[in-house]
Amino acid sequence: NSEDDEDFALAEESGDDDGGSGSDSAEDSEAEDGSEEEEDETSNDASVVEVDGKTEKKPVELCCICLNPGKPDVSICKCDRCQLMVHESCYGIIDEETETVSSGNDVPWFCEPCMYGLVEPPYCQMCPNRFGAFKKTDIGGNWVHLTCAHYIDKMTFADADSAQGVSYQEIDHKQFGRKPCHGCTDKLEARVGIAVQCESGLCRNFYHPTCAQ
Repeated sequence: NSEDDEDFALAEESGDDDGGSGSDSAEDSEAEDGSEEEEDETSNDASVVEVDGKTEKKPVELCCICLNPGKPDVSICKCDRCQLMVHESCYGIIDEETETVSSGNDVPWFCEPCMYGLVEPPYCQMCPNRFGAFKKTDIGGNWVHLTCAHYIDKMTFADADSAQGVSYQEIDHKQFGRKPCHGCTDKLEARVGIAVQCESGLCRNFYHPTCAQ
């Protein structure tokens, strides 16, 4: 009996050692997996860059029209004067002009208001907001947001590819100020331009396209 007891005790000690080793191994494996996942997340995070061997967070550059960031196959263009950021496709920068995009080389690129020499942001004919991506209209001296031009009915482009020659002459003048913008806090500004109805379900609210962004 004493020999059996000794054998049982030795077997129990051996089992404890194996169990401890297995537990440590599992913890090490989990730690390695977690480390790999963290590295993957870091490498996929567009806001993390490596500078002099150190990782630093960099603000994500967003297109002010679609509000999406730039990607390897979709360039973000930044105006060299006002720092406006847009996708080439969103702002209508056609292939012939791509060579002058500042994000791609050292040649400066300017948005339309800056190209025309405007010192202050223009006034949009469709909303009260003065910041964003503007395009010149076919009515002398008037401007509109490209976002407004896309979402308001009966606005047209002379050249849709380059988003040039924006026109709102087909819009009934009675539409201006007809519906107040639900996003404006100022009652007078809420009636500026044209507010369009939200298309989400049964929502009946009207918004300026730029206020809804």
